[in-house]
Amino acid sequence: MYTKIKKEQKLLEANLSSSILVTTYKSMNDLMRAYIVGLEETLYCYELYFFDILFPIDYLAKSVEIFYFCNGFDLNPNKVFSLLVHY
Repeated sequence: MYTKIKKEQKLLEANLSSSILVTTYKSMNDLMRAYIVGLEETLYCYELYFFDILFPIDYLAKSVEIFYFCNGFDLNPNKVFSLLVHY
């Protein structure tokens, strides 16, 4: 599982926009954190968004879980919802 996660990490490092940063933890190989800065000239300009990405033990058979930390801000100010994404 961890070799697949390392491959995912390398893909992210090579292909992400400059407004997205992903960090990993040496002690927790199954967890990543993504920091996203809202793009200029949008409603979300310079807002910070934090996502924890948890890889299950049987990754590939099961999808990752993504948790959004809002810090008081919603992804869409016109809607109220909680976000748990499976893909």
